[in-house]
Amino acid sequence: MKRIVIAFALTVILLFLVSCQGGKLDYEVKEVSASGEGYEADGASELVITSVAEYSKFVSVKVDGEIVDPKNYTVEEGSTRIIFKPEFLATLSSGEHTFTIVSTDGEANTKLTFVPHEHKFGEWSTVKEASCTDDGAEERYCTCGEKESRTIPAKGHVEVNDEDVEPTCTEEGSTGGTHCSVCNAVIKVPEKIAAKGHVPVDGPFIEPTCTEDGMTAGKKCSVCGAVLEEQKRIPKKGHVEVKDPGKAPTCTEEGISEGSHCSVCGTVIKAQEKIAAKGHTEGNWVIDKKATCSRTGTRHVNCTVCGATLKTETIPKTDHDWKDATCFKPKTCKICGATEGEPRKGGHVYENHECIYCGAPEVTITFSPSAFPQVLWYNDDAGHQHSSVKLSNVSWIMGMMEYQDGTFTWMLSLKFDIEKVSSENDQYDYITDVIGFGWTLTDSKGNEITDHGWTSLQIEQDMKIGEKKTGVTSWLWGRPVKGEHYTLTFHDFSPTYTYG
Repeated sequence: MKRIVIAFALTVILLFLVSCQGGKLDYEVKEVSASGEGYEADGASELVITSVAEYSKFVSVKVDGEIVDPKNYTVEEGSTRIIFKPEFLATLSSGEHTFTIVSTDGEANTKLTFVPHEHKFGEWSTVKEASCTDDGAEERYCTCGEKESRTIPAKGHVEVNDEDVEPTCTEEGSTGGTHCSVCNAVIKVPEKIAAKGHVPVDGPFIEPTCTEDGMTAGKKCSVCGAVLEEQKRIPKKGHVEVKDPGKAPTCTEEGISEGSHCSVCGTVIKAQEKIAAKGHTEGNWVIDKKATCSRTGTRHVNCTVCGATLKTETIPKTDHDWKDATCFKPKTCKICGATEGEPRKGGHVYENHECIYCGAPEVTITFSPSAFPQVLWYNDDAGHQHSSVKLSNVSWIMGMMEYQDGTFTWMLSLKFDIEKVSSENDQYDYITDVIGFGWTLTDSKGNEITDHGWTSLQIEQDMKIGEKKTGVTSWLWGRPVKGEHYTLTFHDFSPTYTYG
């Protein structure tokens, strides 16, 4: 509440002047808040009257001799200070009024003229805006709290044309209407245009794959895109697994493990992994050509797994394995047969009928007859004599030949001089193979060692009548037993005839 303190134009402050009437003190008023023209009860301003009486002696307040209800004022210290409330003051009529402050030992009185209140209104304030169809209102207030109101006329519509609305598949269209641009009230109702309805088309069909679901085509409107038939999910097919064959590693090439993939989309399900090459496994040396004392050899090493040749090598020649010289042969290599030097000299040296150097057996031999006929001839099947030859200076040479296995055989050589002495009925003037004869070998017990053999005396070259040459013929006669005595008998001398 507003407190307005209005001072007298002439304020009389009496601090200690008091009068006594009938035993009571007559207190002077110390202060009255009012103008010289009186108090204007505006319903908002308080009125303050102060007595010089002590606050502790206060009893009541009177206006025009009537005690005022304490709810209409408040009392404060400062001597005795009474503050009247505006609501109470507004009940007093215009004119002069007497205010009395009653104390226990006296009173303080003052008169105050109340003048009529003149309103002093402030600016108008809008409390309701005027609309197109409804009035508005505004009001203003006086300092006393009095309110004054007035009407704001309705503004009326601001008509504008409505745009035509094209109908859609599901919503109506319209044309020819108007409305207020301020409040949007419909002024002229537009004419309706019916909805066009959907234009259905099939949607896209999505084929399911191995890993993703597909969708049925469904239906939608080709104009607005609205879904008319929902697409339905088609479950994914899943992979079709096929095996990818592996390959075992070799000595030189990598292998690969077994895997798998989808035969439809190619996705690798189980990846194949490389397997390192194993590398070669060396075997033992293999001899391709054995080295001898006369040539080098070769050898190689193969991989025991794949057979590849890993190494080759030349084998040096070996040394000769010499066999000592014998009575028949020089020093001889047991491996390649190479010889070196000459046969042992000095002839056989026998112990226990065996040569201590060559192992040749010691035997004795007797020849029978001891001589050949000196003149030999040849008759054909008709009994005709064709030619004759004369042998002279016949001699025997006995030798021994050693086989590869270390055994021996005797060799008999016959040396002679031969002369062609006649050639009766001979169509040619020279002949060959002039003599043939048989022979038999027996041991000391008379056992024949061989069947009857046959040997021819060979002529070194063709001979003419009267020509004389030296001839030699040799033949083998078996393997002798050491210490044995043999008899070699010649027989069946038959000159042979070979035309030249």
